[in-house]
Amino acid sequence: MEIHNQQLYPEITRLITTGHTFCVATIVDATPGTPGRTGFKLVYLETGDTKGTVGGGELEFKIVEICSQVMKTNESQYVEFHLAEDLGMACGGEVRVFIEYFAPMKTAYLFGAGHMGRSLSPMLKSIGFKVVVIDNRPEYAISEEIPSADSVLCTDYLTFAESFEPNESDSVVIFTYGHQYDYDIINIVCKRGLKLKYVGLIGSKSKVRLLLDKIKSFEYPNGVVNSIYSPIGLNIATRTTPEIALAIAAEMLAVYNGVQKVDFMKNK
Repeated sequence: MEIHNQQLYPEITRLITTGHTFCVATIVDATPGTPGRTGFKLVYLETGDTKGTVGGGELEFKIVEICSQVMKTNESQYVEFHLAEDLGMACGGEVRVFIEYFAPMKTAYLFGAGHMGRSLSPMLKSIGFKVVVIDNRPEYAISEEIPSADSVLCTDYLTFAESFEPNESDSVVIFTYGHQYDYDIINIVCKRGLKLKYVGLIGSKSKVRLLLDKIKSFEYPNGVVNSIYSPIGLNIATRTTPEIALAIAAEMLAVYNGVQKVDFMKNK
């Protein structure tokens, strides 16, 4: 059943705000007589399902095919077709279609507004994250002190961990002061079975092993504990807070981009 543009706009907004990946194909120009008129839209979902239409027939089949490719390349495309010559459609005419790729909106929830949170926040913001910083200390949870963050919340760590509703494209990074709340927060994340793109926990190998072994003993059925990155960050920095923050941001970027192995590009 055809879904008109007016019905698509709320769906597009919903997909953006809930962190989905999708494409929108829009006919930006069409000669008279073509089945798809200027302004017709088709939404291509990451499942392969579609909503809306660009006119049906071979044209729509081809646009859906291109949308599936755009979802792999993550790059928007502008395409043109002569319907008779290129697609064998008897109606003829020409159409121009813009296929726009929408990457998932990604939010990084940083538990801790100390030196690490303040160093990591601007790095994540510079690579496209929305940044939310959480701390229970009024003297640290100050928006003016972390201007790169979209939100700085002064609230109880555990209350927030129990109630926030992240999307699957979001991240959680935990480095509370003195590691006082690290275990409780990560345990809540695992107990709730939150589906996240990245969960990172700072700490030494020995401490992290003890902490995660304790959580594993609870045998939560969702397996979230096995996806935690800890010790946190790529093995490129060990000294200063900014270096460690950069290593964390690099690891997160690798996860989001699906990089399994980090290669040095020198002399390649």
